[in-house]
This record gives sequence, structure tokens and C-alpha cells, in this order.
Amino acid sequence: MLPEYKAEAAKDVACEVFLKERWFGIRYAVEDLPEQNFTKWNNAEALPDFHLPEVNPFVITKFDLLPRAEDNEMPREVNLGPLQKFGELWHQQRTKYNVPVAHLYVEMSSDVLQTPKE
Repeated sequence: MLPEYKAEAAKDVACEVFLKERWFGIRYAVEDLPEQNFTKWNNAEALPDFHLPEVNPFVITKFDLLPRAEDNEMPREVNLGPLQKFGELWHQQRTKYNVPVAHLYVEMSSDVLQTPKE
């Protein structure tokens, strides 16, 4: 923690040294923290389990659209290959607003409701 970011929570809200924030009237006080706190924080050991998550390769970073193609009058079915058994995917090119659009319809079925409770 750097000294320019120091702050401390107030315990005595009736104290006269409080300042008042002008928009919402929230009371606050500004106090210096002891130097020993900064020494302790600057010499703290890193925690091995506390780290940033692994990079997610599926998070998009390039938001460019593909080159324009002619608009489709009707949606076309996309061949999903081996994944076709999980459902159908249709695509319709529309360049009027030049933004990607997706409509997703999901149907799920389960026999859990039909199974008698034991």
C-alpha cells in the first residue's frame, strides 16, 4: 500500500473533527496512519494461493468485423460437423447496422421429472 492511498475507517461518528462531503453529506475524517503500518505492509510476504487467474483464451480481444458479404434473404444452416448431434445453427447475414447479432433458442429436456421419487 502506498502512502497516497491510505485511509482508515472511523469509529466515533459523533467526533467534531469530521469533514462533510458536499454532495451527499457523508461525514469523514482524514488521519495519518502510523509509519509502522507501512513498514509491515511493504515487508509482507506473497501468498502463493493469491494470484491472478490464468489467461482465458476464449475472451475476445479483437472486435473487428469480418469483411462485408451480401445479405442473405433467408437464414442458412451452418454445418457443425460432429457437433451437429447437439443441435442446429443457422446464420443470416445482415449488414444494415454493421453490428453482429445473435438469437439463441435453447430447448432442454430431462426425464428427472418423470422418474419416481425413491
